[in-house]
Amino acid sequence: MARTPPERTLDWVLGVIGAGARIVETRTLHGDEPPWQLRIEHSSGTTHAVLRIPTPPGINASMVATGAAALELAERHGLLAPRLIDADLQGDVAGVSATLETLVPGTTAWPATSSVERLRAAGAALARVHTVVMAPREHLPFRPRPIAVDHFAHARRKGWMPTTPLLQAADHVIRARARRARRLGTSRIGTRSRPSTLAPS
Repeated sequence: MARTPPERTLDWVLGVIGAGARIVETRTLHGDEPPWQLRIEHSSGTTHAVLRIPTPPGINASMVATGAAALELAERHGLLAPRLIDADLQGDVAGVSATLETLVPGTTAWPATSSVERLRAAGAALARVHTVVMAPREHLPFRPRPIAVDHFAHARRKGWMPTTPLLQAADHVIRARARRARRLGTSRIGTRSRPSTLAPS
């Protein structure tokens, strides 16, 4: 059975949207797994939003805070990403660390195959993300991988996950650059004094 957000957290959402707001639909965004997609009716129309809170064991409060910080940075740099509507990271009102963000139309399901155009568009979007140069900061620490807790490349090398010739070639290039950086006494992304680049969660 899918989990549902606490009533106190939903009350916080209604307070964020404003007087007269009511949640008319709540459903999970990834099958039976949070976060939740909300449809909220109010005096100005309808708002579709995504509610994120800690959902142990996979998501903790620090991850919610990292997501909020990343969305604020993305908006500041004009990156294509959801926009943060509001956040209560201490849970003073929502009861738990919570963020409310805009819903991006589409699906979170991975397609069986992707067109060249789709892959190029994804690559172009990622390239824009990596133009953002920043020093590590609270909630946005340096990450050697896009998802710090999962080492997909290592899992593919061990045969624990499927791979493709393209992924194998990319892994070869990245590992060669890392070896060269270690020989030169530099970090994986440049000199030791160079700040890290933003990596999405």
